[in-house]
This record gives sequence, C-alpha cells and structure tokens, in this order.
Amino acid sequence: MIDGAVLASLLGLVAGTLLGVAFVSWLRASLRRLMAQRRAPLLVWASSLLRVAAMASAFLLMAAWGPWTLAGALPGFLIGRTLGMRWEGGP
Repeated sequence: MIDGAVLASLLGLVAGTLLGVAFVSWLRASLRRLMAQRRAPLLVWASSLLRVAAMASAFLLMAAWGPWTLAGALPGFLIGRTLGMRWEGGP
C-alpha cells in the first residue's frame, strides 16, 4: 500500500511538471505575440505579472493541500520547465 505522504508527493510531482510545461508554453506564446506587436513593454509586463501570479497561486494551493504535495511540486516544476524547453525548441 502506498503511504499518504508518498502519494501526495507523487501527485505534487505530476502537478508541478504540468505547471512547468504550462509556464514555458505560456512564455513562448507571449514572446511570439511580442514580436508581432508594437506595445511591447506593456505586453511583457502584463504577461509576466499574470504568469507569475498564476504559478504562485497554483503553488499556494498545493501548499494548502500539504507540505508533501508542495515538496513534490517544486522539483516537478523544474522537470516540467526543462521538458517544455526541449519540446518547444529552447536551449
């Protein structure tokens, strides 16, 4: 049987990985729009603020679920960010 802490960590790892991929995808979409518009500073500022606020909210929600969920989400986010960069053609 899987312990509750292990299950929470695994769920956090999966959720963090999905958040990392979403973060990179959102960043790429913002950069593509940035290249096509003239109001670049406003777009960069607003998109960055919204992206960081969304990720912070997701991590706060996972922290409310418990410390083990958050402990799994943090490395999952780094893994997801790396995977997202590879899939999107980043460095």
